[in-house]
Amino acid sequence: SGKQDVIRAFYSPFGDYLALERTNHTVCIYDIVTSRPIRTFSGHSKALTSLCFSKNNKYLVTASHDKTVKIWNIENGESEKDFVFDDVVYSVTFSPDGKKILYEKSSQLFDSAPIEFKVKEIRLQDIIPQSEPIVLNKIEIDDSVHYADFSPNDQLAVSSYANGYIAIWNTNNRKCIRSINAHGSHHVNTVKFNHSGDYVITSSSDGLIRIWRVKDGECIITIKGHNESVTSAFFDYSDEIIISTSTDSTIRIWNK
Repeated sequence: SGKQDVIRAFYSPFGDYLALERTNHTVCIYDIVTSRPIRTFSGHSKALTSLCFSKNNKYLVTASHDKTVKIWNIENGESEKDFVFDDVVYSVTFSPDGKKILYEKSSQLFDSAPIEFKVKEIRLQDIIPQSEPIVLNKIEIDDSVHYADFSPNDQLAVSSYANGYIAIWNTNNRKCIRSINAHGSHHVNTVKFNHSGDYVITSSSDGLIRIWRVKDGECIITIKGHNESVTSAFFDYSDEIIISTSTDSTIRIWNK
């Protein structure tokens, strides 16, 4: 599909499904084996900001500019749960056990505070039973979060920012353990752990894909090939193949 229809593509864990985010605010789920569409989720009234599969491939979570977060059941095509916020959530992802979501939230220190005094927070939210969110400690990255992801063991989280940074969090003590200027001043559109949790991969508006070692924050690989902004990049289930999408109307598959 061309750039006028598909915005981003997301690969599910274990390679069962491919989710295509479309310009009409819907998500189409394709079966990888048959290449056939099996579900189309519609319910958002504005463009999506984030999309993520649960690790068991049963659920999908989406966030939108309509200030809602929706959890979808892939098997029956129904919306399982809706969260309504007073501001746009720009990133949301499932925990490995599927019981929590991690999301970015803008909040005001005071009810009457002007917009420039809003602070960006990363929050953990239990889904069932729904509880009050846990706020991870704030860091000095004053910009919107574009994407966030859990490590496979649920001990770490990583978030990407519009000003080129990524941050790695300890989900137990809620502290930021590392912030990295990953792409200069260019937007980091997505950031994802690999399946071992040893590396994260970033995609950026500078047209680059980079792989970072978690333990020391070093960039070990830079991939260049797209002609425009890379809207998503992620490892397949073997961690040897990388799939990326771009506003240059291509989906590319790379050998690590």
